[in-house]
Amino acid sequence: MKSFIFTLTFLSCIYFTYCQPVTSREALHLHEALEIVQENNLTLKQQVERINQAIRELHIQKAGLFPKIFTNGSYNFISEIPKLKLAGTPIDISAGAYNQYDVNIQIQQPIFTGFRSLNLIKVANEDLKIKRSQSRSILNHILYQIHNIFYSAQLNQLQQKVLQASLERAYKDLTTTINFYNAAQISAFDTLRVANQYLDIRTHLNRLAHEYEVILTQLAVVLNIPDIKEVQPFSETELTLSLESVDTYTDIALKNRPELTEIYHKIRSQGYFKKSINAFYFPQVQGQVSYHYGKPGVNFFKNKWMDYFTIGLNLHWEIWNMGRRKNQLEQTKYAINILTLEQEKILDIVKKEVKQAYESLLMDIDQIALTEQLFIQEKERYRIINEKYNQGLATSLDLTEAENALTTAELRLQQNKINWLMDNAYMKFVSGQLDMDLSK
Repeated sequence: MKSFIFTLTFLSCIYFTYCQPVTSREALHLHEALEIVQENNLTLKQQVERINQAIRELHIQKAGLFPKIFTNGSYNFISEIPKLKLAGTPIDISAGAYNQYDVNIQIQQPIFTGFRSLNLIKVANEDLKIKRSQSRSILNHILYQIHNIFYSAQLNQLQQKVLQASLERAYKDLTTTINFYNAAQISAFDTLRVANQYLDIRTHLNRLAHEYEVILTQLAVVLNIPDIKEVQPFSETELTLSLESVDTYTDIALKNRPELTEIYHKIRSQGYFKKSINAFYFPQVQGQVSYHYGKPGVNFFKNKWMDYFTIGLNLHWEIWNMGRRKNQLEQTKYAINILTLEQEKILDIVKKEVKQAYESLLMDIDQIALTEQLFIQEKERYRIINEKYNQGLATSLDLTEAENALTTAELRLQQNKINWLMDNAYMKFVSGQLDMDLSK
């Protein structure tokens, strides 16, 4: 019996030793996390490089509109050269030289390509827009991930706060129970019931504390920073329980979702690529100007250095290629059909995601109102049971049941508040507004 009393006394001391509220540490705000991720996240840095790569491709295609300048040099040794014999004379004239040299500078300018160069520039421009849309899509996914992790951390803080209050009540109940036991008013079994409840709350608190550190580690990984000590606690001012109509959110999503913008530019890119293939049905005309400095020059009868110009046009027209161009056009047509069907799928998915998010927010509003009322009632119920228990009019079972019901109601209320924040972030995600919030 002495060891039993010692155990209860030891348990009552745990509160003062381990269960005091955690002191506030340097807190990370949500807006700070959203700013940090844009600078540090490695996936976003990769997307920046892909955009830069697409910009260079656009410059490459634009360069095709401008003239190209070449310089060439050559040397040739000819073992035999023609000789002309003048009529009526014994004189032979050599037409050329054994050693021939030529240095030239050449300028080539496309004159007509069937608008192939212009369409390839448009393809590159659309591909750049695709990369930017993909970057926006990835950024939105990462921002939504940060919102979820951040709100999970805030929920953990709220749960710890609720359980700290529950632990304080359990400690007071345990103290009262020990006094009743010492006065031989209740049995050891009743005392153990209250003590076990106290330990159960303490165990739950300990698990939440470790889970909180895990959540902070997950957030630090996404932000690509060494560690996070604390996140800004939840504030009631974050709750603005108001909604627009579902059609309003749907219209916003159809305008802002980067996935829709991406598929739109993919279809346009394939359309321009198809036109660039059609260009090969037209003749390709190219002009060129060359300056030569060679030995011998244009006069093969004089073996000396000379300079001269050449100006000309080159025409290339592919008349027949075994149906290659036709099959390329058919291939592109199928690609456009696939992308068009994909666009329809994404449109349907976006509308359903908005509807789902909207229904979740409606449910959250109802749940918050109901659990607020339940919490008020359970709080009053615990107060009544606690008074009766102190007067010896209620059992320890009544007390522990009332305490459990109060704690459960408060935990559900805090869970529903965080659910609203998470579902609101999801609505912004499915309507393509998360990255737009960064500019506010």
